[in-house]
This record gives sequence, C-alpha cells and structure tokens, in this order.
Amino acid sequence: MFLKMEEAVQMVNREYLQSFCISREDRVSDLQGIVAYLKEYCHDNEVVFVYGRGKRKSVHQRYLELFERFLD
Repeated sequence: MFLKMEEAVQMVNREYLQSFCISREDRVSDLQGIVAYLKEYCHDNEVVFVYGRGKRKSVHQRYLELFERFLD
C-alpha cells in the first residue's frame, strides 16, 4: 500500500509541479497536507465535481478522491 502512495505522490508532484514527499512514520500528516493542497487547488480553480454514472471526473477530482481513500 505504501508503494501505491509513493507512486501517487510522484504523479501529483509532476501534475502540480510540487515537491510533496511521504514517509512511513509521518504518512498521515503528509497525506493530510496533500489533501489540503488539492482541496485548495480545486476551490481556487473552481473545479466542478461530478457524481453518478455517465459522468467523467476531472483529473483533479480523481487525485483528491484517491488521497482521501489513502487517509481512510
């Protein structure tokens, strides 16, 4: 699971030109920081979230949902 988290962090770093990192000891706080950044980014750029069948989620919504699942 930690390897999947590391891969996702690398994808977010490339997409948003950030330098997030995640460690095994502080992964909860690291993930909370990434989720907070993604929420702020979506709010600032007025990203529309979609739900239900037949809707296409934006990349931003997918990243946010992925990291929220990691937190759970």
